[in-house]
This record gives sequence, C-alpha cells and structure tokens, in this order.
Amino acid sequence: MTSNCIIDPTVGAYDDRIWTRSIVGWPGVRHLDGEDFSAVIAQAQQLAGFPYSEIPHLITVGFGRQTLLGAADTLIDLVSREKLRHIFLLGGCDGARGRAPLLHRFRHQRAG
Repeated sequence: MTSNCIIDPTVGAYDDRIWTRSIVGWPGVRHLDGEDFSAVIAQAQQLAGFPYSEIPHLITVGFGRQTLLGAADTLIDLVSREKLRHIFLLGGCDGARGRAPLLHRFRHQRAG
C-alpha cells in the first residue's frame, strides 16, 4: 500500500499478504524501506493467485454508497422533472486535499 486508503487488513485476514511503504504503515504489517521489492515478488510467486479472472458478482463498497442511496428518491424526482441534469460521483480518498490533481481540477471546474 502506498496510499492512505488502507483499511484494517486484519478484518479481511489479509494482513500476512499486504505490504506498506513510504509514509503508509499499519501495526503488524510488513513495511518496505527503499526500492527493493524482491520480498514482495517472492511472496507473490508463492501464493496461489486468484481463482477467477473476473469477480462473479457485483460488489458495492464505500462510505458514499449509503449517502447516495439515501438521496436516490430525491435525485430521481429532480432528474425526471428536469431540475437536475448531471450527477457526478467523485471518488478517491487521496483527492481530498488536492493531491489528486485530476479530481481536484474537475471538482473546482464543476463547482464554479
């Protein structure tokens, strides 16, 4: 993980298969220093891999999902009455402080 988007890896029981690096870290998770990824590569080569190439069902995740579903009736009403023409969903926890320039630029162009 090189992002602050890390979620507690012990919940999904994958803390033995995740690595952090740079400023990201998690208690009990192995952390890489420098640019030597050989330990990560060696572990990946020992693992079985994924049993399928595509996820066999729809997975809906994220904090925004419940917020959007809670507003669905209002949004549908506004769209059907042509009071609302566009709905933009912006994701990415790294973009909150402008570190993701694309999301930052898009958000400010649309707001202005």
